[in-house]
Amino acid sequence: RTTSTIAAAVVAVAAAAAGARAAATAKPSPPIAFTGVVERDFFSAANDEVLRLDDVGIPDVGVPQLLRDGGQQPSGYDIDFVAVYYERGADRLHFGVRCYVVCGDADNDGDAGTTSQELVLLG
Repeated sequence: RTTSTIAAAVVAVAAAAAGARAAATAKPSPPIAFTGVVERDFFSAANDEVLRLDDVGIPDVGVPQLLRDGGQQPSGYDIDFVAVYYERGADRLHFGVRCYVVCGDADNDGDAGTTSQELVLLG
C-alpha cells in the first residue's frame, strides 16, 4: 500500500512538472551534481525546489525470520523517501530514492549484487 501511495504521488508530481514546464519562464533551476547520495544531491542549500515524498517513517519491509535473527533487517526494498526535482531550462525531471539500507539489497547483507547463503538456503 505504501509503495502505491508513493507511486501515485510521483505520477502527480510528474503531471505537475509537465504543467509547470509551460509556465517555466522564470530563471532556470540549478542543475544537480549527482554523487549517488540523495541527501547531498537533492537537498543542497542552493536548491529549495525539491519535493520530498516520505514513506511511513519507519522500516516496514522486512526480511525472513532467519535473517532477522542474524541481525539483517530491514530489506533493501524498503524506501525511506523519494526526492523529486524538475530542472527548468533543461526540461529534466529527476528522482532520487533513499532506502534505509543499500537499495535493492533484498537480504541486507551489504551487497545488492549477490544473494547471501542464508537466503539461498531458504529457497
